[in-house]
Amino acid sequence: MRAMSKPDLTTPDQAFLQRLKDLPLFQHLGEYSIPETTFTQRRLPSSQEVNKHLHSITWENFTLEARNRLTMYLSKKHPKEDRLWNAITEAYKPELSYFKPTIEKYMREYHLDDAFAHDFDWNILGMCMENHYQKIAPRLPSFFLDFLPLYEAGHIPCGWEGPVQEEYTGKPIDKSAGILLVY
Repeated sequence: MRAMSKPDLTTPDQAFLQRLKDLPLFQHLGEYSIPETTFTQRRLPSSQEVNKHLHSITWENFTLEARNRLTMYLSKKHPKEDRLWNAITEAYKPELSYFKPTIEKYMREYHLDDAFAHDFDWNILGMCMENHYQKIAPRLPSFFLDFLPLYEAGHIPCGWEGPVQEEYTGKPIDKSAGILLVY
């Protein structure tokens, strides 16, 4: 009897990447019809407001805290798989170049600065990591994947109004503690 081989946990999920590549990215920026998500949301009225909030330390801290909680959860609950983090990240990073022409087009069209591109890459990579690790740890708390309905509807998350509480046990962020800003 032949032993079953373990799957390579560092191979990107091609089906998920294709789903991201099929998104109608940025096609409804600034429009009023924003889809429901697990966040309370407020639409930003202009690209100037988007630029301001993308540079906000609150937004940076909020998304960084989400990433920290993900890695803390993995460290505590799945330490063996957590050690693969860098290899998995490096496997997904080259895929981000696919989006560059679309990002640049919308940056010009909407007068968005470089923070738009950096934030998009950070969020998409966060989605890829959560999606990847959910196969290993189905009860993994999600955060970045909760942005997916916004991207699927042609919008972007771009700011946070509310507290950003540091937490070291891997608990999910309390999304009801503030308002997600959307464009």
